[in-house]
Amino acid sequence: MLVVSEDPAVVRRECRDVQASGPVVGCQLSWPVVLPDGGPVRVVKIVRYTDSLPSAMAFEIDMHELCHAVAVLQSIEDPCHIGNDGVLGSSVPQGAAFLRR
Repeated sequence: MLVVSEDPAVVRRECRDVQASGPVVGCQLSWPVVLPDGGPVRVVKIVRYTDSLPSAMAFEIDMHELCHAVAVLQSIEDPCHIGNDGVLGSSVPQGAAFLRR
């Protein structure tokens, strides 16, 4: 899960249980869950402040690559292409040109 916000209040709310010595500009939270097959994994939530939101395509790529990172670190079957076959859903013309190279 990835939360990116230009609103510091959103970051403070999402990271309220995180200990910090200064202003909270981001955090990582995780909690255990059990897969349908009984295997234990951790759900990871990354929250961060930004001064400017990324494009829809950039956000989608960040989320997709974080999905792969979390899956491989837990040695689970990679779920990141389920439902979209790993194809970008954002319709950004420059993204389409980049992907054809």
